[in-house]
Amino acid sequence: MTALTTQHSAMGDRPTLTLAAAASATADNQPSGSTLRRTVGHRPLSVWREVARGRLADLEVDLDELAAEHGDDPRYLDARRRLVEAIQIVNAPRTVRGLLNGAAVEATWLRIHAVDIAVIRLATPGVVRARLPEIVSTGKELIGDNDQSVVAIREILGHSKWTEHDREVLAHSARAVHAASDSESMRLRSFRNILLGATAVLGLLAICFGVVGAFRPDTFGLVTTGTSTPRADVAIAELLGLVSASLVGAVAIRRMKGTSTAYAVPMASLLLKLPTGALTAVAGLLMVKAGIAGDGVSVTTSAHVVGYSLLFGASQQGITGMVDRQAQSLLNNISSKDNA
Repeated sequence: MTALTTQHSAMGDRPTLTLAAAASATADNQPSGSTLRRTVGHRPLSVWREVARGRLADLEVDLDELAAEHGDDPRYLDARRRLVEAIQIVNAPRTVRGLLNGAAVEATWLRIHAVDIAVIRLATPGVVRARLPEIVSTGKELIGDNDQSVVAIREILGHSKWTEHDREVLAHSARAVHAASDSESMRLRSFRNILLGATAVLGLLAICFGVVGAFRPDTFGLVTTGTSTPRADVAIAELLGLVSASLVGAVAIRRMKGTSTAYAVPMASLLLKLPTGALTAVAGLLMVKAGIAGDGVSVTTSAHVVGYSLLFGASQQGITGMVDRQAQSLLNNISSKDNA
């Protein structure tokens, strides 16, 4: 059953679904062990959910203040419905599919932004004026200081009194800023998924090389001279390349910045270095064996395998360094959902 609370207004008693009620309603359909309770000391599931909870709580207060005057307004009722939907999404259990496609994150913030637009249309000028500077700041980051939406909001902020037309312009301009924020977030999620997919594919390739090297050692013989090829050569080279890539990645961390978005792009970028290092180690040894590095360079002992594996494993930074820069560029150009 859906738990309802009653609000008293000039229009009479009207049931509305609040944060606590929605959390309880969501929990009714879940096992008691997975119930997410809105109590002090509850265990946060993720940062973005806690940020969304805070924003939803603020919006619920805004809607409660509008209930007496706009309780029967279709825009108010639609905003209340979207608020409840967002609360239920935030309280829903996490899934692997949801972590990858970001549906819960985007669905929550699309609804939060829709409620925010409704508040801009219905709230008193004082309430709206207080939140517009934040939207202007986000708009400057995402769509530029000279964009028509940002300019329009700034102009209307200077008006002493607002007409209904001004309200609509504010609502549409704020929607444009929110849409830009949502679009950038989707781009970031897509880039994160590309990194994870590339990491998985390269990891499988590294495993395949190791398996073939173990069962068919002559296929990828890494030593230039000698009659026998150790079965573990390829696996050892990959392991050393992975270790070298890890060390280089640890150094690269100091140049990377964290993110307050829901997508761990810096971590995905670091993970990509590991299988890349393993593969570049083997590829480098094969090129040395083929004589590409010159006649004076060869792999004749296990010590050579170790040394060249570490060297070529570290060389992956030349490839993944470009990925790091692209990731940081995306993070620099996106406004955090905390501010959107």
